[in-house]
Amino acid sequence: MLEPDSTMTNPSVMVFVDHDIIVRNFLQKDLLDSMAASFSLTFVVPPKHYKEGARISQDLNLIDLPGKLVYLEPVQKRLDLWSHLRTISRLKPSLDRFSRHIRQITLARLSRIGRIIYPILALPGIFRVYESLIVRIIESHPYSTLEQLILDSRAQLIFHPTVMNGVYVHDLVGISKKLSIPLLLAMNSWDNVAGRRYLATNPDWLIVWGKQTFNHAKTLMGMPEEKIKRFGAPQLDIYKTRSTVTREIFCSRHSLSSDNLIVLYAGSSKGVDEYSHLEFLERLIRAKYSDSVRVIYRPHPWGGAGKNGYRILNNQWDFVELERSSMGYLENIQMGLSHRSYPKLENARDTLYSVDAVISPLSTILIEAALCGKPSMCFIPSDEDSKHLAITAPLRHFQEIYDSPDFLVAYNTHELEELFDELLQRAKDPTTRPRMLKATEYFIESTPEPYSKSLVNLINEIHNTNGDPR
Repeated sequence: MLEPDSTMTNPSVMVFVDHDIIVRNFLQKDLLDSMAASFSLTFVVPPKHYKEGARISQDLNLIDLPGKLVYLEPVQKRLDLWSHLRTISRLKPSLDRFSRHIRQITLARLSRIGRIIYPILALPGIFRVYESLIVRIIESHPYSTLEQLILDSRAQLIFHPTVMNGVYVHDLVGISKKLSIPLLLAMNSWDNVAGRRYLATNPDWLIVWGKQTFNHAKTLMGMPEEKIKRFGAPQLDIYKTRSTVTREIFCSRHSLSSDNLIVLYAGSSKGVDEYSHLEFLERLIRAKYSDSVRVIYRPHPWGGAGKNGYRILNNQWDFVELERSSMGYLENIQMGLSHRSYPKLENARDTLYSVDAVISPLSTILIEAALCGKPSMCFIPSDEDSKHLAITAPLRHFQEIYDSPDFLVAYNTHELEELFDELLQRAKDPTTRPRMLKATEYFIESTPEPYSKSLVNLINEIHNTNGDPR
């Protein structure tokens, strides 16, 4: 281990951030304040305008970061080779149906020659040798700026919130071990381990959401149990606090009666035809529920309101109201501008606490709704021609939603209609709230303390471990 700088009173921690969604979810005031109170922080991000803002589009100078901000250029040759290995790793033969699905969608993206050669390279014995060869080639293109930055910062721990694939994670795993500096990764979302798990070497520690992703990390990555920590997610801590927006205020803002049963249709990023789904719900409510049920529509922050989503704002709705906090985003979509936004976390919480039930095509908001005690329906319009839906619907992390009796699942509009009344009945049933809260415990660890406190305690625990924490 490197000796700490004697002039520092707090341990030196480097925080690597490489995507807008990590900025939104992890660079929150509460988490930053908690870390700054205990550690000397250095934040490392890709250069401004890297990949034309495809990774980080925000100006981080506008965030009051409690530490030094360093812009670090990735080494593209290394990234290309890591991506190459990741692609081949996804082609490993397996009897597991989820792994077979990932193999199929990976093959579909390859060239004709790639579909012949890559599966051979993915065979277990061959892959081990080939991986070693490619890692040697990667090491022949040293990332000396990263290594020197870590040395100059005299880092005693590296913290990297990640989707398990990005511009830093693969290099950090290797370089941190070379320098004997503990690396703590924190998954951003529940699909990160199940869908993007390739790393040449595991990190020292991994923070996951709950039991589901703990199992994924243990079985799919081979992480030792004692090195996996279940902390929930910082972006979900917001649901531990009640909204200051009452149902009456919410209904007033949306021209609704608080006596209505209010169903939130929460969009997804899967490219399905959300406009036609809202039209279907309009017809269903008009025919069967007109005096008692209304729908609120909230687009997914980077779903673009689904296929040809501009139509939603153009339409005159009778039983559908558009969520007010999303209007600016919908207007941008209508004008053909940005199809990506990063709304305040409070907006989703305020809406979820104010509605009675939720319908969504494969989105994390199904879990968020359950954290608010709301009944949910996972709607998978399998009859639609959506490539993204066809890729994501069979993935491992969603299957446990389908298998749970606590979540309704509809595979077409006919089933949606059949289950709609059941959804409304659950909304009126007082036993639904505790049932849904109980259901979330498998996906999200229930902790009395905030994510920020758990994180600080873990970093201190690692730092205080005698010698090498590994």
